Amino acid sequence: MKSSLFDDFERIEINRDDFLVEHYTFLNTSAIPEAVEARVRIDSWSEGFPINDEFLKRFRSKNNKQHAAAFFELFIFHYFKSNGFAIQCIERDKKPTPDFMVEINGENVFIECTCSSNSGIDEIIDKLQSTILDSFKKIDKRKHFINIDWLVSSNISPSLKRIRHLIREYICEESRSPALIIDDAGWKIKITLLPASNDVSRGVGILRSPVQMPTPHLNVLTALNDKRPSKYQLSSPYIIALYSEDMFLNYLDMELALFDRARFQDKLPVKRGKDKAFFIAKQHLTNSSVSAVLLVQRLTPYSSETPKMKLFNHPEPKFSFNNLQLKIAQWQFNRIDDDTFQIMEVQSQED
Repeated sequence: MKSSLFDDFERIEINRDDFLVEHYTFLNTSAIPEAVEARVRIDSWSEGFPINDEFLKRFRSKNNKQHAAAFFELFIFHYFKSNGFAIQCIERDKKPTPDFMVEINGENVFIECTCSSNSGIDEIIDKLQSTILDSFKKIDKRKHFINIDWLVSSNISPSLKRIRHLIREYICEESRSPALIIDDAGWKIKITLLPASNDVSRGVGILRSPVQMPTPHLNVLTALNDKRPSKYQLSSPYIIALYSEDMFLNYLDMELALFDRARFQDKLPVKRGKDKAFFIAKQHLTNSSVSAVLLVQRLTPYSSETPKMKLFNHPEPKFSFNNLQLKIAQWQFNRIDDDTFQIMEVQSQED
């Protein structure tokens, strides 16, 4: 039976600009080879996955965040299944439930998926950026890639008409400057052009995010706090699978979000923390019902490569599981004394 994730029609659209506006719409309608391969790949992931109306609504959503969350759930299902683990989706009823139950070494482990927002970019700015990108499709690009640097963003809508006019003039100039800087309503946008071959139907080239104060560890902490297992009443190991598209997020940020501090010489002092993190809150271990946090980054349907993944185990989980069965790079802990844990980095077989 053909998957209902995508519509069944002959595709002729080869313009790549829509990818930057509505991710699902581009994925569903594009005829470029990368999109064709992505649809085949996702259809293969969905084998055995119960595609109900609720999931389909989120996966087909024009809201990129809703689509990304559903896509991530599909990836987690595929990842465990393709690595030989029995995994099943848990039906949603009147009581809250995690997304999946997976059998690891004969033990049932629950998994809940969540997504961390991008640093410092709220939904209003996201929508404005999408609107600006969409406006570029109305420009005669004359076989150029338009590279966009969002130098400064604002929550006030800029004049799209003025932006289009300035870009049209810039493209038509015979002796143009290396870059066009547009200041409008608090926005500062840098436009540069690169030549494209005659058979290329693409207008937007490189896109860089606006300069802001990155707070990726706070975004991670917010996402994790929303998925604490207290509402599920579980008596088994529980993993939070966290997907982040945040270009600023690195492992140091994860240490801050989970442990309130970066490690020192592979040691984690518990009682020196001052703030509240997810695994350590004011000098005490907390959220021990969360056995581990699985971080997933660089996940895209347009590549067959496995995304970047790392498992951060709780130092003293209430319910442990055989985590070494997961061939994923991870942190484990050995208690040295009342104050300190020794951090052991376990590399996956692929590393």
